Amino acid sequence: MDPVTLKAIVIAIISWTAAATGYAIPEQLPVVEFASTATMTERGAVAPNLVPIGVYVLSDDTILLDKRLDLDGNICARSILVHETVHYLQDTSNAYADLPPTRRKQAFEIEAYGVQKLWLAEQRVYRVTPFLPMAAYFHESRCVIVPAR
Repeated sequence: MDPVTLKAIVIAIISWTAAATGYAIPEQLPVVEFASTATMTERGAVAPNLVPIGVYVLSDDTILLDKRLDLDGNICARSILVHETVHYLQDTSNAYADLPPTRRKQAFEIEAYGVQKLWLAEQRVYRVTPFLPMAAYFHESRCVIVPAR
């Protein structure tokens, strides 16, 4: 994806996400890079038994996305950027700072999945149903995020 298109998508997503969450938009945009699973696992400190398709790297305000994602043409793939952008805004806003680390991580994920579901609903991919796991959204909406290996 060319840098101009990527920047336009990032600006649109961060604007929507900030409006949906109430978090302020930082002066600096996050760095968004496409990476391999191995790179995302290593840089994002992901457990080796998980296969990430998106990771927010806390230490350097970088969002890593699976290099197979088509952000320009796939709404479901773009929802992964929405999810990781929520983490970026949470981090830069110091959200849930009063919680212990484990609870804070849980709160981050609960909010990010909720915002991702809302975004998918606004894109008319699927309707929001409370307590439905994210995997069910992708299954029920026929979301194909990345092509089969």
